[in-house]
Amino acid sequence: MREIIVDSKTSGKKLFRLLKELFPQMRNTEVFKVIRKKIVLVNGKKTDSHYFLQANDKIQLYLKDQHFQEHEGQRDKFKNVRMNLDIVFEDNLLLVVNKPRGLIVHPDKRNYQKTLIEGVKAYLYRKREYSPQNNFTPACCNRLDANTSGIVMIAKTQTALQEITKAFRERTTCKIYLALCYGKIIQSQLLISQIDARPNRDNMVKVHSFQKKMIIPDKNRYLKENPDFSATLIEPIKSDKNVTLVKVNLWTGKKHQIRAHLTTAGHPLLGDAKYNSQQSQSFSLLNQIDRYYLHCQSITLEDNHTYQAPIPQSFQNKVEELLRIKIG
Repeated sequence: MREIIVDSKTSGKKLFRLLKELFPQMRNTEVFKVIRKKIVLVNGKKTDSHYFLQANDKIQLYLKDQHFQEHEGQRDKFKNVRMNLDIVFEDNLLLVVNKPRGLIVHPDKRNYQKTLIEGVKAYLYRKREYSPQNNFTPACCNRLDANTSGIVMIAKTQTALQEITKAFRERTTCKIYLALCYGKIIQSQLLISQIDARPNRDNMVKVHSFQKKMIIPDKNRYLKENPDFSATLIEPIKSDKNVTLVKVNLWTGKKHQIRAHLTTAGHPLLGDAKYNSQQSQSFSLLNQIDRYYLHCQSITLEDNHTYQAPIPQSFQNKVEELLRIKIG
């Protein structure tokens, strides 16, 4: 038997979620089973899987040795994970990084170690701010697609995670992106639609009831009156006949929202192999653009604290090549 004492960082986390973080190799059904069969107790008693842990709770683990051996293996792997994080901000609650293009945020079936979150855990492990034996695992508050660069916020405590994800959920944050689009955009416009919650077999989302608003409404009032709609405000910075550099103010945050909205509006991201048009594809091929350029430049929280990430040099180079301008 091994015992864990819940600390202030983990207070408020569900028992099920803690066990999944400690033993990711266990299936959900196994986790429910060890709780139901009294193999895992809280303060010596059987507890519901959805129990919210409190500081100083004692968790008794009557698990087989193999689970702890696999758990120790999780800890040892961080010694071998090396990643040069571009840190924008850090304190004892929050780590903000500038994610490079090409790096996925979370592990998938093809890639486990070379992910942003594993790099973050290894970084904090070496600083002795995190161990797999801890009750809280660092968690991303927002996500970016693999090919999108920019700001990712990682909570170091359960309280920070709850507060920041609540702000994203309630849409009180301000998320600003830069994007290179096909075609000429001459004025600001709000792109509005409903977006399917689940992507199709090609991992693409479907847009319904799409419309453009050239007169921009008040953000807070619009979102309150239209809670089921996704909204993307785009503002042209510089354009010519075939290319526009746009500032994107992401009012909501559905999967692939920027890419899907811009394509539906007739201005796909240059180099986007998934959301595109025949014209944008042809232009991208002619100009040897084999990737899209989308960068999360800043995120402002409701306390007006803004975190900013410099634009990648490759993005800057492409803007200079196509539009002959420099981005400050």
